[in-house]
Amino acid sequence: MDTPPSPSLSATSSSRPSSLRSAHPPPPKRLVPARKPVDHSLPPEKESWGQWWKRKGNSWGTTAAVKGIAISDTVGGRVNGIATGYLGVERFWPTSNDGPEEMAKAARILRAFTEEGVGATVEKKDEKTGAKIHHKIMRKIPKSVIRQAKGLIIFSSMRNGIMPFGGAGGSGVIVARLEDGSWSAPSMISPNNLTVGLLGGVDFFQCVLILNTQEAVDSFASHKITIGTEIAVVAGPYGQGASAEMGKDRQPVYSYTRSKGFYAGVELVGQAFLCRWDENERLYFWPGVTQKDILSGRTRTPREAEVLLEAIEAAESGEAQKAHGAENEFEELMPWEDGSVIDLNEGETLRLPPTPDQLSREEEEEEWKRLKEERDSKRFLR
Repeated sequence: MDTPPSPSLSATSSSRPSSLRSAHPPPPKRLVPARKPVDHSLPPEKESWGQWWKRKGNSWGTTAAVKGIAISDTVGGRVNGIATGYLGVERFWPTSNDGPEEMAKAARILRAFTEEGVGATVEKKDEKTGAKIHHKIMRKIPKSVIRQAKGLIIFSSMRNGIMPFGGAGGSGVIVARLEDGSWSAPSMISPNNLTVGLLGGVDFFQCVLILNTQEAVDSFASHKITIGTEIAVVAGPYGQGASAEMGKDRQPVYSYTRSKGFYAGVELVGQAFLCRWDENERLYFWPGVTQKDILSGRTRTPREAEVLLEAIEAAESGEAQKAHGAENEFEELMPWEDGSVIDLNEGETLRLPPTPDQLSREEEEEEWKRLKEERDSKRFLR
């Protein structure tokens, strides 16, 4: 006996009345449970001992850095006050938000080297008695050295030592010459070193470093550079012969220093210059700004830097060197060796033709003035 075919599912569902079909809605869709929000300030639910130590170490390090900066600013403010108010020297301890003060300080230091000069003792023999006479002369940084410079580093520092260890620390700025001949905005730096040797004493010194090559300027684009090991430095020339000396033997860095205090000894030293990236960020309102960005002209020159740029322009033009007398006060007149006497009538004057050296200096002065006028006409308002 044949069994009747079973009705299909579609036929069964279609044969049901509509009231029965709507009484059983379909099951709800499965939803993915939402993740709980993660609060990174709270410790994770499961962490190893290594993760715990790493998290705690970062927290402790951040707290220590903040407290250390606060303590350094408090101590530095008092030390700088004593240095400027009682000792008569420039501030040297770097503190937070001291960019405008550092630029004003750099302008004063540069004017001291170009207007007042650096004292030196020379020995001269008296023609009549034959006795040796010692007298003090003032040497100034020549304008030709500033004109040919690719960069300037101006800083003040304190140096102390008790045998066999010693050290120095300070603060300053660095500026670089741009392609159009103008100067970049200043970058904040901190020179530091640790010395070992036969030394002792305490002194405060100011220094101007002349960067003569573009390679020397580019080397300061990094966070840290050491003068004396990575870059050669020599004492800077003085006088009218500075241009000839620079052309004959152009060293990467010239150094001009003046100090106050007592410090003596034989030491092995390398001056390390650190970029104060935190102060640069606050000064230029640019998080993550590098020293290369500043020295290449990518930042706007702040208004507080005008006093420094004016001091540099005065040193380039020679106005600073002539502010308190002759441009080269330290140079002595050469004695008359011929011995002949030229008799002049009343009202007559003796005019000698200019020497080749004088002509070359006059041509150099005219060319520099022409380039300066052309550069100033193209310069944007700062």
